[in-house]
Amino acid sequence: MGFYSRWRDAVVVVPSGDSNFPLVTENAGRNDARGVEFLASRHWSHWSVEGNVSYVDSRNLTTDEDYVAFPRWIGNLILGYQWPEHGLKVEWLQRLQADVSEGTLSSTRPAPENLPILARSDIQLTQRLNQDLQFEVHIFNLFDRDNFVPSVWGAENGLPGQPFAVQFGVTASF
Repeated sequence: MGFYSRWRDAVVVVPSGDSNFPLVTENAGRNDARGVEFLASRHWSHWSVEGNVSYVDSRNLTTDEDYVAFPRWIGNLILGYQWPEHGLKVEWLQRLQADVSEGTLSSTRPAPENLPILARSDIQLTQRLNQDLQFEVHIFNLFDRDNFVPSVWGAENGLPGQPFAVQFGVTASF
């Protein structure tokens, strides 16, 4: 599936001229983004595999600059197994992001560095007790990888990504 969008007055970071607040945001310029995404899924017996890969090219048409703080390549893979007789489902999620810079172009950073490939593995466990009650455990960044994401405010080397974390949830219907 391909897409194309065009918009005006995007939020951009610009120098303010005030030494107390060196950068501010403003709405400016004409912009466009285009890309393609491929999706696939397969389910058989108790197993499931889902995935997607996308490529995006975004530009500020007014300045003819690339939005370097958005990943050009994003890929996700979900491998799942469920035990319907026990109401249990386990999923492994793998996320990759590549070709992304540490932040946006600005007068203070005219050539931001590329960030390393973001690779994050998550696990999700879901236990459905009945049609009205479900428990969930999410383990984020299973291998505690030091990932970084872009910073629109000029943080050198980007911002730290999701650290290792465990989240518990309950979904109940009344």
